[in-house]
Amino acid sequence: MTGAHVHDFYCVINREIKDKLIGSGLDLVNVMYYSNLMETITTYYAKTHLSSILKKVEAGEEIIIRRGEIPIAKLVPLSASRASERPKVGEITSEKVTYTEDAFEPLSNEEMEKWGFY
Repeated sequence: MTGAHVHDFYCVINREIKDKLIGSGLDLVNVMYYSNLMETITTYYAKTHLSSILKKVEAGEEIIIRRGEIPIAKLVPLSASRASERPKVGEITSEKVTYTEDAFEPLSNEEMEKWGFY
């Protein structure tokens, strides 16, 4: 759906749809503003074309998903910094664990009582 088509769609929005949008807690001015700047698709289209939509989002696009005439969600790309914070598989992220020599010695009867084993 092109930006001009989305613009036309929201310019002819009728009172019933406007009341639904406002009743749903959405800010009508922001819905109309953002809809003119980004692609708007239906839930059916989103379901049937998810992989191609995700490619657009990965490329930086923001997409609004609507149920009928009512926008219900916005797909936005995650920031690149969040993805780069995750360590690579096998990467050491902490210091080596050390323990004393007696760490694996059997506990005495007194220590067993303290831990509630008797």
